[in-house]
Amino acid sequence: MKNFRSKEHFVDIVFTLSLFCVFAASALLVVLIGSNVYRSTAGQMAENNSSHTALSYISEKIRQADGIGDITITRLSGTDALALTDQYDGQDYITYIYEDQNELKELFAKADTSVSVESGQSITDITSLKMEEVREGLYHFTVSTEEGNGIDLYIHPRSDIKDIE
Repeated sequence: MKNFRSKEHFVDIVFTLSLFCVFAASALLVVLIGSNVYRSTAGQMAENNSSHTALSYISEKIRQADGIGDITITRLSGTDALALTDQYDGQDYITYIYEDQNELKELFAKADTSVSVESGQSITDITSLKMEEVREGLYHFTVSTEEGNGIDLYIHPRSDIKDIE
């Protein structure tokens, strides 16, 4: 009788340890899967945030420089650049916004000054920036992510809207 109980007790211990090992392995697997999901989501959010920040920055700069003829798309050292013209103390100044070496950059200079893209101040990291004037006064900007997904902004300066009489 004593021998039978020790075998029964041994089976109970093995079963309990096996159940514990299955539970521990399942818990570890859930933690590993969760950490991969978190890492992926955090990376996508950071990339998405950078793209949205760039487009919000461009939109706000256009709204600040909103005047008839003050907003144009030009070339700056072979790179497309948004040129925002303004006057300070009777002199014309231009703010250039463009992409250089995967960064959104801004360069502020007198209108008659020769400038290069390397002189700009970095605003945020982006993969690419495309800009075009779709029609008079309507601008289209696309910021691309590392995966090649593009986030678009269409903006029309308010000053170009004519009053209806």
